[in-house]
Amino acid sequence: MQTLFDAVIFGAGPAGSAAAILLARAGLAVALVEKQGFPRRKVCGECIAASNLPLLDALGIGAAFEANAGPELRQVALMRAQTCIVADLPPAPHQRYRWGRALGRATLDALLLEQARSSGAHVLQPWRLSAIEDAGDVQRCSLQAVDSGARIALDCPLVIAANGSWEPLPATRGALAVVR
Repeated sequence: MQTLFDAVIFGAGPAGSAAAILLARAGLAVALVEKQGFPRRKVCGECIAASNLPLLDALGIGAAFEANAGPELRQVALMRAQTCIVADLPPAPHQRYRWGRALGRATLDALLLEQARSSGAHVLQPWRLSAIEDAGDVQRCSLQAVDSGARIALDCPLVIAANGSWEPLPATRGALAVVR
């Protein structure tokens, strides 16, 4: 197995997969590491604003998004008990992408991850980061397979933490050792 990469990205959600797609397309050797198995059910990220739809095209998943997304989002509703306030959403200025749409996060994640893989990223899933060590010109990322407990080390000059905002930063995570 390849162990030397130009970049190792931790987190295969929208940010991590998008970074992997773009870096792999630029010719870099990329490893994309995700600790959870997909598909995973998440309630966040279900609604995609119209301003983000051109990015999905650029990432290569625009047509699949359009085929799987729900209807255009033209209104928003705020509800509390028996009260409901409905307001129209303004259309975006882009002629093709006037309205946002909703897509289940499990589907969005799967589309982006498959595009990252198709673009040349090496996907490790489900694997967990256990340590990052400064090894001179590279960072040595020690990983452990969630299912089997197998261990590997990946070396790279660039590490990208694309974990969710609810996760503690690596330096504050008790199970992760950052060695300098």
